[in-house]
Amino acid sequence: MKKLLGIVVLGLLLSGCFAEMKTKYRQDVYNRFNEMNCKMDAEWNSWAREPGVPMQAVIECYKKTPVYRLCTEWDVVYAQFIDYPERVTKLRSAISEALIAKNEDPLKCRNPNNDNTVKLKKELKKAKARAAQTQTVYIEPTCWYETYTNINGATASRKVCK
Repeated sequence: MKKLLGIVVLGLLLSGCFAEMKTKYRQDVYNRFNEMNCKMDAEWNSWAREPGVPMQAVIECYKKTPVYRLCTEWDVVYAQFIDYPERVTKLRSAISEALIAKNEDPLKCRNPNNDNTVKLKKELKKAKARAAQTQTVYIEPTCWYETYTNINGATASRKVCK
């Protein structure tokens, strides 16, 4: 019974430590994000998608950005995070919220044709990579000449390949 009680107490202590570590990690991520001062570069994007960065902090950065830049960012987010739909959703939602704050249409930057182009380019790149991995083996045909008698009774030769 004492062993069971010891295991339960140890489990509670460890779970408390884990929650504290998680909170500390998220605070560190948020602090690092704030140090970037809304630079809006690739590094900023990678930090903005982290769960430790509240959506409101990302929205506040986007609010400081001109509309034309938000629309460019809309496309960059999709191209950069196409394999991670939850990241695309978080960042594009933040852009939409910033557009609403600027009294703009929240889907002003939406361009399905661009998204399709990005997706097709990615699929084409994958197909080219698969094709490069596939080696085409060319087998030289074996050929020889046969001599035969044609219907006129003349002797002729022909090339036969297999």
